[in-house]
Amino acid sequence: MFDLIVVGGGPAGSSAARLAGNLGLETLLLEKEQFPRYKACGGAVTEQALSYLDFDLPAHLREATIFAMRVHYEGRSIEARGENPLAVMVSRSAFDALLLEKARQSGITARMGERVRGLEEKENAVEVFTDQGAYEATFVIVAEGAQGTLQHGIRSRDRKDEYGVCLVAEIQNEGTSQEYPQDAIDIHFGIGGMGYGWVFPHGEYRSVGIGGLASSLHRPRRIMAGFLRDRGFDPNHRMTGHMIPAGGIRRTLASRRILLAGDAAGLLDSFTGEGIAYAIRSGQNAVKVIGDSLSSSGDSEALREYQTICEEEFGANLRYSLLLARLMHRFPGVLFKLLAGSQDVIDNFARVATAQWTYERYLRWLIPRMPKYLLQRQRKAARSAGGNRR
Repeated sequence: MFDLIVVGGGPAGSSAARLAGNLGLETLLLEKEQFPRYKACGGAVTEQALSYLDFDLPAHLREATIFAMRVHYEGRSIEARGENPLAVMVSRSAFDALLLEKARQSGITARMGERVRGLEEKENAVEVFTDQGAYEATFVIVAEGAQGTLQHGIRSRDRKDEYGVCLVAEIQNEGTSQEYPQDAIDIHFGIGGMGYGWVFPHGEYRSVGIGGLASSLHRPRRIMAGFLRDRGFDPNHRMTGHMIPAGGIRRTLASRRILLAGDAAGLLDSFTGEGIAYAIRSGQNAVKVIGDSLSSSGDSEALREYQTICEEEFGANLRYSLLLARLMHRFPGVLFKLLAGSQDVIDNFARVATAQWTYERYLRWLIPRMPKYLLQRQRKAARSAGGNRR
């Protein structure tokens, strides 16, 4: 009988397990894979995500430090560069293995290569069934990622307009026909209509990928091949696909004794696709609520606090990221041109990426200025047309 069982050893699960061990909770972590394992991901870890860790990220895991964001649309580009880092680039296999090791150091038990098949929530405990046996715990945290099935016992399945599809390839730097700086990330809007693409530096290789809502990104492998070709990469390079939830959608995050964390809870920035910070923090929040419940009367109704804490801490920001993403999909030409054609628009978005601004503040700043930007562009277009006629 454990105080807590954590399902999943990614950033949400390992962060939850580490805090639980440090609080003295009898904790079991179950992970279906053996670590280190490959994880399809761009590998950008924001400064906000790093601030949630109670240890420093080792230098050898920092494959690149990002100070600039380059935005591209229809052949035009603009760059936002700051003195403070936007993010550090990591290999997710190495990063996740470190988080798991840090969890083990707190005294928890970790069983690798053991898949959880089902959960049965009882009055005073949860029974966890795996392909190797069964366990019981007072509480369970499900941190199995976006493609797991256990989460659907707590919340409904997402529709196609509530989750995204991404394809990623990791490509060695040699043989690339275009120049990419080691301290900048490249974001390309308008890929496949309403999707986006990226090129992220990782020292000796690049993470290159595309993403978009499942409802609108049709034939993603063909789109990815074209994106690779246009960027100067081999279009036949091996690609790996994965799903990501759209954050900001109201979802149920907990039952009486089972809590969802990270991608399983749908906690992810809908505009950028960043989810590591929310994974780490939601896992920690879940354990804090569980610890308080166990140290008091053990009343599982206290788990309602988890949904409240997550809502207060990052609910509004996720909803505004979803609003910006929906505006982008509804008015792609307008917003793509604003982001890629106005320096202050991209500079202030960089402030969102570094958590200096919230999405709400950014949108309240941006929306009143949209007519002015559109008018300026119309005037420029008119002057250009007049010059051509002369």
